[in-house]
Amino acid sequence: MKELFLKFRFYFVALILILCAALILILARSCRENRSMEVLPVKAIESLPDFQVQDVTEIELIYGKHVAKLVRGSDVWNLHTNGKPVVIADPAKVLLLLEDISRAKLLRELSIDSETEAEALALSGANGGKTIGCRVILRGKNGEEIRNLLLGRVHYSVGEQIGRYRTNIPDGRYVRLMLAGKPHYFLMSRPMLDTIPLSAFWANPVTCPNMGMPILIRYTDLANKKILWEVRPEGNQYKLTIPKDKKLNIKEMQQKLGFLTQAPLSRDVAAENVEFKPDSRLDIIYANGFSYSLEMQNDPFDEWKRLGRLTPAYDPEFTFRMQQETDDALAKRKKQYQAELEREKKLFGGQIFVLRPNLINIFETVPEK
Repeated sequence: MKELFLKFRFYFVALILILCAALILILARSCRENRSMEVLPVKAIESLPDFQVQDVTEIELIYGKHVAKLVRGSDVWNLHTNGKPVVIADPAKVLLLLEDISRAKLLRELSIDSETEAEALALSGANGGKTIGCRVILRGKNGEEIRNLLLGRVHYSVGEQIGRYRTNIPDGRYVRLMLAGKPHYFLMSRPMLDTIPLSAFWANPVTCPNMGMPILIRYTDLANKKILWEVRPEGNQYKLTIPKDKKLNIKEMQQKLGFLTQAPLSRDVAAENVEFKPDSRLDIIYANGFSYSLEMQNDPFDEWKRLGRLTPAYDPEFTFRMQQETDDALAKRKKQYQAELEREKKLFGGQIFVLRPNLINIFETVPEK
């Protein structure tokens, strides 16, 4: 019995040793196949040179077939995208991107020897002739390149434990740089999540500012040349003047105005070749002389999409004088309104945009009790 026990113990120990050896071989092979995770110190010569945000005159973002170009004008950034007209870019997003890139540092270099390893980090440039990753190019005066980055996957660090789940926090991004004619791969200190080459992300949002008390709100069915409803103030309250036999639902009216003035009207920029023939129009006239006309129509190429065009206007004759306001103060206020009108015309005047989904068809219903 003792010999049988020793025999089984020998086989058991041998089996354990074989399993351990196999595990060591698997780990060694895995480490060899994942050399992209090895890190090397960043040499001083490979550190990115500093640049000033104000020196950048052009930003080009490329991801597959999507291309967006941001060009600095005299006082605004202009957005150029494939198949879209030129529009004003959101200045806050442009500044955020430039500051993000200017502050990004190379944390460490990765040891990558093949395009297959680079592809795992979305940094390959030889997959059937197509680049995997997002190309970001910053240019200065005379077109000289300030940065030329191929951005790959985002790096995540382990965050705090929330219940049974642990959050992952984006804290860097893998990047491919050409140094002395050869590709080098690094982990950068910033994730740069806002490098999206789509007009819906970069276009300056079309908004209808709240200019105070409206003195007229009217919705017109242009196709049938008929005013569907109209609201005007009478005394201390608003009333439906069209249709005359209906009472105004003030909460519904406030909700409609909230949709207009509390968030951007636009979701995207319409294609350049869209023929705009509005079938309805919403007009709002304010007591300070400002007015906005929101024309709308269905997208001829997409039945689930609705297009819009917001036209601002200002008539000084309709600007009410405030209590005890002097002639000079009134003239100064009118001049400020005129300057605001010119600014809004530059931002979105004449632009055809895609309406946000929650704006579609909400004005067709009469705000009645």
